[in-house]
Amino acid sequence: MDLGGGVHRVDRFLAVVLINFFFAFLGLHEGAVTSVQFHPTDPATILTNGMDSCIKIVDIRTPKVVHTFRDMNFQTSYAWSSASFSADGKYLTS
Repeated sequence: MDLGGGVHRVDRFLAVVLINFFFAFLGLHEGAVTSVQFHPTDPATILTNGMDSCIKIVDIRTPKVVHTFRDMNFQTSYAWSSASFSADGKYLTS
């Protein structure tokens, strides 16, 4: 995404996003968050993995959960467990 306006515009955008995100972040997962990754083509979307064995796609502008992935056969067992988007952002893995 071309934001234009150079680095300063990006810095302000990220500062606002991070402030809003961290205030809401505490309630995102039931337990610790083990990984956070920005979407490769949409800077307003992140992927999180938590010790609650849920993977969530979050719109950090709001910050609201867009989708929660949960399966009885999936378990986040370690604090270093991660989830990640594919290079094109169409798929995710954990």
